[in-house]
Amino acid sequence: MNAEKRPPGVMLYFAETRPLLALMNNEERGQLFAAILDYAEYDVEPVLGDQLAAAWPFIKGKIDREMEKKQ
Repeated sequence: MNAEKRPPGVMLYFAETRPLLALMNNEERGQLFAAILDYAEYDVEPVLGDQLAAAWPFIKGKIDREMEKKQ
């Protein structure tokens, strides 16, 4: 997405995010949070470990849908 059109943030929904976070330790949560910010702000695809990589397509899809709504 063009940087000028990029929204100022990312919406994280409780019902979708908390169940994922409950399966992770604090280090994984931090990695996921950084991945969300990097992807939403800079379009950087994260390199994640197995558990996080399994969750990423769901999170990425949500970010992409939210970004489309804001264009």
